[in-house]
Amino acid sequence: MIAGRHTLPVALPLALTALMFWLPSTGAAETTGQTLVDACSCLVGGDLTRAEQLFAEVIGQDRLCAEAVAGRAAAQLLRGETLEARRSFKGALVLSPSLA
Repeated sequence: MIAGRHTLPVALPLALTALMFWLPSTGAAETTGQTLVDACSCLVGGDLTRAEQLFAEVIGQDRLCAEAVAGRAAAQLLRGETLEARRSFKGALVLSPSLA
């Protein structure tokens, strides 16, 4: 931890905004993309429970969706579940190394 948990509220919204630009935008993927946008909005707004539900919904539809796995990790991190968040972030990087 470089500067502690206090840097997270600044860095997290920036990271989530970046994730939203990589979302799919056609057909069935559009619904998944909108769900990811909604989940990110909930996460940034502090509604971690709803964000986790939405990320889980996307993962249920597409278990290879690295953005949803990374979003779930962000929610876990905000809840203080650092070990789970680390596992989820590592999983997201395996799915999409470009997220690093």
